[in-house]
Amino acid sequence: MKTLKKSFISLFIILTILLLCSCKNSNKIRVGILQYTTINALDNAKEGIIEGLKENGFIEGENIVISVLNPEADPNSLDIMAKDLVRKSDIVIGIATPAAVALQTAAKNEGKNIPIVFTAVTDPVDAKLVKDINAPEANITGTSDMNPVNEQIEIIKRIIPNIKKMGILYTVNETNSKVQADIAAAKAKELGIDVSFGQVTGINDITQITRNIITNGAEALYIPTDNNLAKNMPALVEVANSLNVITIVGEAGMCSNGGLITLGINYKELGKMTGDMAASILKGSKISSLAVKALSIEQCDFTINMTTAKALKIEIPKDILDVSKLIETGE
Repeated sequence: MKTLKKSFISLFIILTILLLCSCKNSNKIRVGILQYTTINALDNAKEGIIEGLKENGFIEGENIVISVLNPEADPNSLDIMAKDLVRKSDIVIGIATPAAVALQTAAKNEGKNIPIVFTAVTDPVDAKLVKDINAPEANITGTSDMNPVNEQIEIIKRIIPNIKKMGILYTVNETNSKVQADIAAAKAKELGIDVSFGQVTGINDITQITRNIITNGAEALYIPTDNNLAKNMPALVEVANSLNVITIVGEAGMCSNGGLITLGINYKELGKMTGDMAASILKGSKISSLAVKALSIEQCDFTINMTTAKALKIEIPKDILDVSKLIETGE
């Protein structure tokens, strides 16, 4: 009997604690973060968002509760997670275009006018997130990760002055990648470089398409900020390096996975900018007054994978080398 009584008391204590925790959390702002997949750039953006919120007084465990969901690019899981966050959060943040679109769709379907902030979205107008970056819709705004694509293509010309043909790889169902690929092609044409496109549909055709585009004459490859290609850079680079072809990539995380060089944005800083915007909304700012933001060219960084450079016996111009972050991989 005593044992049974003790069990009831223990159960009562546990339920009381859970109730108190529930009441305590109910007083906190619920922030939902939907990260499309796990790659360095998006991981860094997430860290920046949390840091940006913290710097503005919104601290996890004190006055906000942060829920982070990641479907690892699975479309069905993406939609389910977006709906879950929209239902349970006071504000939601989408990292990468598919995540932002999923949150926007979920909010409309649920009939909720919840504030939505996005980051790592290359072209929010093309993605139909906003109609005008300077005048966002009533419930959505954020930050763009549009790269300095023109400057990235100029790097190719600096490294291979007499280049005749380059390849541009991108995943066909990633809107952000197609936008950058078109900009890159236009710049290459301006520089007198012929272009061939490698349109990837998923994971399985990356290796073969990379090989095909190189054997058809590409002397260099340009890979924009593309979630699928970023996640599978090692396979892509293995082919490129074996055929002695350089890779100019969209962001530093892709260099960490074997890409040769980038002049890219700092995703943690972009995330902090996004966290600042979310904090401003939580403090009462109207989303319609918050234009979509982006980092400037001055906030972009050169990154060079010296392991790849040595393997390809590539000489990087000294003025670029002197201002670059140099990394070594695979040693």
